[in-house]
Parts: sequence; structure tokens; C-alpha cells
Amino acid sequence: MRGKAVQFHEASRTPRPPLSKGGSARSRALLVAAIALLGPLAAHAQDDPGGRWYLGASPSKQSVQRVKAKISELLVPGNKGAWDEVRARLNRILRGWSAYFAYGALASAYEAVDRHVYDRARNFLRQRHKAHGRGVDRFSREHIYGELAVRCLRRERGRSSPWALQ
Repeated sequence: MRGKAVQFHEASRTPRPPLSKGGSARSRALLVAAIALLGPLAAHAQDDPGGRWYLGASPSKQSVQRVKAKISELLVPGNKGAWDEVRARLNRILRGWSAYFAYGALASAYEAVDRHVYDRARNFLRQRHKAHGRGVDRFSREHIYGELAVRCLRRERGRSSPWALQ
């Protein structure tokens, strides 16, 4: 198969022809949906200037929504646990999710999760401490990610390998 772009089906490692531009949108949508069920979204992408194929991967929207839902369930106003226990559980969720999704284009997914963590943690602490307003002054981003020791995924990127996380 010299001179033709060959894609491999990841499950069986058998060559398959690349998706043609004339393929139906429904078949492409079904392919993306089937891949997204596996967790990270892995799709074949083509480099425009060079025309080379590579495996482009990123966390799927569903997996980002799932981790956001877990964070929201943990940081509800009805949670009466001590902050150290709540923070430990939150950091465990974030550490596990970031270790699972340690490959691919992660910046936008990590940023979305970090933004959600900050909003939920700020709201949780604001209600717990009966602070007025939105609590931005008292519970700034630096305070939550620094002094209160909540894990920031964007800062963790590039620091250590996922298997070296503690």
C-alpha cells in the first residue's frame, strides 16, 4: 500500500482505508460516538501543511462532564465534612482523572475542569463561612489553589508523569 494514507483500527491493528470526504456525516458521527464511549476521544487527524496522519486524542465531552458532576456532588452545601477530608477526596478525584487522561491535547479539558473546581470550591467555602457576595475577594484563585492546597490540573501538566503521581 505504498503512497496511500493507511489508518489502523486500534482494536485489531488491521489496516483500513481512510475516511473519504464523500462519506456520510451520519457514519462519521457514529464513528466518533463509538470512540467517545471508550473514554478519551481518539480520532485520526491530518496535519494540513505536511499532509501526515497522526492520532489526535483528547478527553471526550462526556468524560469532562462526568468529572464535573463528581466534583459538584462532593462540593454541595449539605456536605458537613471537615475541609481536610473534603479537599483530600477532591484531590483524589482530580489526581485519578488527570492520570487516566494524561495523553493528548489536554489544555482545554484541564482548563474547563479547573474553572469548575474553582467555582464550586469558592461557592462551597463562601456558604460554609457565610461570606457575603460571590466570595471572590476572600477565596481567590491563589488562595484556593495555594493555601487551601486544592490540586490545579494546569499546573500539574508537565511536572511529573502520571505513574509518578502520589
